[in-house]
Amino acid sequence: MGQIVDFPEIQLPGDFTPVPTGDYECKVAGVTISQWDSNDWFVRFQIISGTLRGRNISDKWRFTDTGKPYIKAACLAMGILVDRKVKLETETLVGRLVNIKAKLTSYQSSKGEEVPKNECTYYKHEKQDIDSPNNYMPLDETTDLEPF
Repeated sequence: MGQIVDFPEIQLPGDFTPVPTGDYECKVAGVTISQWDSNDWFVRFQIISGTLRGRNISDKWRFTDTGKPYIKAACLAMGILVDRKVKLETETLVGRLVNIKAKLTSYQSSKGEEVPKNECTYYKHEKQDIDSPNNYMPLDETTDLEPF
């Protein structure tokens, strides 16, 4: 007795092949800080509903002047209060719910090859509790961090 497996529909572990353009209900599955530049975070979202449930969408967050407004919008969509200076920790993001509008685009690699990628726009998830104490990440007054 065998199993019918539709392999083209199954994502390999660690495979971050971009998903088709569309709207996806997601949760933050993991965050990795770049080993080359601590201003770069790689955020992995897992799709939690629909036909692509279990697939991943990855996004690179750059903590630079041009990247911070984008990160602020993502945090706001995840229910993190952005009306004050905060210290984001990777573990604070894991498990948060967010809706993502993913657009399939591409970029040119250093070898001149077209590489597919997703561009993400974040929208508030209806189950995200804005009043949760986990949404407050106050800073110690001695901490000197740039605000968003």
